[in-house]
Amino acid sequence: MKLFIDYELNASGKGKFLKRLIPALEKLGVESSFKNKGCDVALGIARWRNKPDLPRVLRVDGIYLDGDDKRDRWINKEIAKSIKKSDAVIFQSEFAKKMITERLNPRIKKAYVIYNGANPQDYEVEPIDTGFEHNVIASAKWCNRHGLRKSKGLKETIKILLKLKKEDTGLFIAGDVPEKYKRDGITFLGRLQDDMLRRWLKTCRTMVYMARIDWCPNAVVEGIVAGCDIIYNPDCKSVTEIVNAGADALYIDNIAKQYKAVFDEVRA
Repeated sequence: MKLFIDYELNASGKGKFLKRLIPALEKLGVESSFKNKGCDVALGIARWRNKPDLPRVLRVDGIYLDGDDKRDRWINKEIAKSIKKSDAVIFQSEFAKKMITERLNPRIKKAYVIYNGANPQDYEVEPIDTGFEHNVIASAKWCNRHGLRKSKGLKETIKILLKLKKEDTGLFIAGDVPEKYKRDGITFLGRLQDDMLRRWLKTCRTMVYMARIDWCPNAVVEGIVAGCDIIYNPDCKSVTEIVNAGADALYIDNIAKQYKAVFDEVRA
């Protein structure tokens, strides 16, 4: 099977997921291409950018819930139109499926829920020597073009971390954090390259993720697959889902098998 991916690889969460998915699909005999010529099925990411004359599977990441920004409203409309033009839609969590269908009320032919995934072999790396017996990390994309993403719960994350402070415990936050939110007692690592982030996740026994709402955060998936215990906001439904799913359910090879099954379904 040859798969056309209607997306340009980049450093976003979508791009990171695809970089894991593509080699996992290759193990299953699915060749990926960024040109649609000679392909059997198309995978769109969030929305269709091209109009491939192929069976179409759309992976929907999420939507803008506030809709206050003109660009955000436009993107939501494009997502709804893309769902309508798809033979199947993959949602990242049951929570994502519920919220998106309620807000957009799109016409869906076939719907599936498949979580994001990570490769456990990526975490067979040398941990960081922090000098502490126990290490706790928080990782997220804390800001976007509007500024601080309040839904990510940075302030609550810092409060939780400081409550965990002990003489033998190191506290770390990965990701760009505005200077005014930084506090003594926490080491702010800044934005890390993937290979270094993996080493930090291998180092830390615990991850703190206090987002109020999320679709299926890569940070938590990575933390679970790396072996971290997750302290999280129980009101965040998608995180509750993936924590309860267990690590095996998030292994990228298992995720790839589910994607291939959807591709087979739309081609039948």
